[in-house]
Amino acid sequence: GGKTHLFSRLSHQSGSRPTLVLLRPYFGVNVTLRDVLAAVIDQLCLPVHGDDRTQLDVIASHWAPEGDVERGVRAVVSLLPEIAPAAHLARTLLELRGREPSTTWADLAWLSGREPRATTADGASASALSEGDVLHVLRIVAVLAAPVAPVVLTFDQLENLAGDDDARVLGYGNLVSEIVDSLPCLTIVQLALTSEWMQYIEPKLSLPQKTRLARETFVIEAPARRERELLLRTWHQRLAPKTPSRRKAPFPSPLSENELHQLLDAPGMTPRLLLAALSRAISGQPVRFEPRSSPRSKHGLTGDDATSDDVARRTGIEALWNAEYERVRVEQADKERSSLPFDAAELAEALTSALGFAPNLAVSHRTERDRV
Repeated sequence: GGKTHLFSRLSHQSGSRPTLVLLRPYFGVNVTLRDVLAAVIDQLCLPVHGDDRTQLDVIASHWAPEGDVERGVRAVVSLLPEIAPAAHLARTLLELRGREPSTTWADLAWLSGREPRATTADGASASALSEGDVLHVLRIVAVLAAPVAPVVLTFDQLENLAGDDDARVLGYGNLVSEIVDSLPCLTIVQLALTSEWMQYIEPKLSLPQKTRLARETFVIEAPARRERELLLRTWHQRLAPKTPSRRKAPFPSPLSENELHQLLDAPGMTPRLLLAALSRAISGQPVRFEPRSSPRSKHGLTGDDATSDDVARRTGIEALWNAEYERVRVEQADKERSSLPFDAAELAEALTSALGFAPNLAVSHRTERDRV
């Protein structure tokens, strides 16, 4: 727990230079190279922090200074001779700089592998990117981005694969192996819970896949006491309400000194649990560290314990829900500014999850992408 938070901190320390692309396995739908391409193009279209330009604008300025697109295309082909028959893909990418956003949307939808291109420059009809062209665009983007905004592909929440059949794990292994073997200039990071990775995922991988996916592994330990305090202080600066004098309440308020020491010393505290505890305190809810040792009936909690535990459970979920809601709200605003769609598979997964709360309703889904 907390791996995504720690990786996010690393990305902030590196500034806006890398193109950090975050993906995760969808439930019931395999992640494909086309999904990777769409996520990479989406990220390149977002504004650079503190700049009106996008990452794609920055990259094009590096390779085609003063608008010399042909020079940039020749440089890319010299580095990737195998993409010479698909050099028009590199040209289309570099020509997007400086155009009105409304005139680039169709090209971006085509280059991201989502939509067919309606017409070519000479008016002839054109189809969607083939699987081979998807790989070519990824190669081109990786090489173009390397000296300016190198691409870091981060596969998060791999524990979503745990408990699935072998086909899902092997499909993921094939995807990453293909990326390792075929795409230059990328950094690949995989984030998973250690127990699920070791018990459910790695044993199902073939030996060639293991040499590519598990070549280097790092176990992230739970934060020590000093690290917990630093995390809480950082979040306190952002989350704590202001006093009537418009100043932040001093740390650790609204946590008491006793509650702070319990958070710093309690076993098994992850960054996520720390954040949930601080959020509960700020919202005026009690901070709970462990279940109360009280009598229970065979049907569950009894009396006041049922009420207090239920409140703690609801507020813990509420804190996580609010954090996730805020993340999606920011993502939606970023996508709207850049005229980017949400991924169809992600929306299908969300709808499937939502329908799962309806009583007496059996939910099934197709895994073929054209059926999603």
